[in-house]
Amino acid sequence: MIVLANIYAIFRKELQNYFASPLAYIVAGVFWLISGSVFVFLLLSDQGILQEIATNEQSGISMSPIDVPYIFLVRFLSVIGSITSFIVPLLSMGLYAEERKSRTLELLATSPLTNWVVALGKL
Repeated sequence: MIVLANIYAIFRKELQNYFASPLAYIVAGVFWLISGSVFVFLLLSDQGILQEIATNEQSGISMSPIDVPYIFLVRFLSVIGSITSFIVPLLSMGLYAEERKSRTLELLATSPLTNWVVALGKL
């Protein structure tokens, strides 16, 4: 339970510092713009689900019923997950750079917290 309290304390401090600067809002805006673009692209692309279903129906291929929202959601979340896997490390690298710049990294490294607790708190 103490480990979770330490993670939460680090997370809360970093979140307060992060949203004090305009960088958080810029990153969030870019992420939302990319997410919206991916959503529209998946919905309207030639390789979209609806196009695939129409092609199969025209060619006479009999298929079992397709859960279109589920397939769309799986494709959308897989792309968003890939994008997130690049954004999160960039943000956490910035947090460590900020610790080094403010000269508190040595304090954090010599604290009784493990590296895992610090890393999870900074994510």
